[in-house]
Amino acid sequence: MKIQKKWILSIVLLVVLIAILIPLLRDWYVNRLMVNAMTSYQRRVRRIDEGTKWDILNQAHLFNVDVMQRGYPVYDPFDFAKRTPFEQIDTMRYPEAYSPNRILGSLHIPKLKLKVPIINGMDAQALWDGVGYVRGSSLPVGGYDTHTVIAGNRGPGTSELFQFLELLKPGDYFFIDTMGIDMAYQVESVRIVQPDTSTYFSVQPGLDLATLMTPHPYLINQNRLLVTGHRVPYERELEYTIPVFSYKAEEFVAYVGVFIIGILGLTVLFKTQLGNKIRGIFKRRSISKGDPKEDS
Repeated sequence: MKIQKKWILSIVLLVVLIAILIPLLRDWYVNRLMVNAMTSYQRRVRRIDEGTKWDILNQAHLFNVDVMQRGYPVYDPFDFAKRTPFEQIDTMRYPEAYSPNRILGSLHIPKLKLKVPIINGMDAQALWDGVGYVRGSSLPVGGYDTHTVIAGNRGPGTSELFQFLELLKPGDYFFIDTMGIDMAYQVESVRIVQPDTSTYFSVQPGLDLATLMTPHPYLINQNRLLVTGHRVPYERELEYTIPVFSYKAEEFVAYVGVFIIGILGLTVLFKTQLGNKIRGIFKRRSISKGDPKEDS
């Protein structure tokens, strides 16, 4: 009976430790995939000569002019019932080189220690691989008369991505890198709106805007959190140096450490003299209270 209790306790503790580790392992794995994807994208961009690069960007800018003139609707990307017209918008007229592996660039939010690839589309795979460019909005290449919309999940099921997006306040910065061009945006508004609200995504004449979008509140998702920023001159000092995802590695090491310490603790508890003393204390308490089975 005592041996059985010992093993039950060991199994319970082990299950708890595994439950703690699984989310960190998942996040670490997904983040590594994102880092690898962005590294591959950057290498491919560096191999493109300047003439070809500017030709690609020029075609993307021409597409944005078309978006402004036609006034494409920006449907709620998390409303799957409206995906048909949403997905029919043609964003593939530019050369494939602009989005190798569907990657359009990267989004960096220093305050959240977050850097993720921007994926062309809002399907499940795109939201797993990073954050998605919302079709119907301007491509994330900047320029006057543009408004790009980038949407991401908040978890669980993916890495945290936009889980802490509400921490951004007016005056904070986020950055978009596309084709090696760095663009800085300063947050001007943070709104919580109804899912069917599209007026906040319209192009404003003469402005270069970017909106980050995610379901809100966390896990309930009945509304949408919108963080909108306007383009400001890029300064490297603004995008202060943060080892991308290094804090994830630190968390991963910390939780592995907790797991190892937990296993060692179980070993100490059941295999050493200290463990014998602890079990002796519980045994004496059990005897002092009386064991119904022994009285019978």
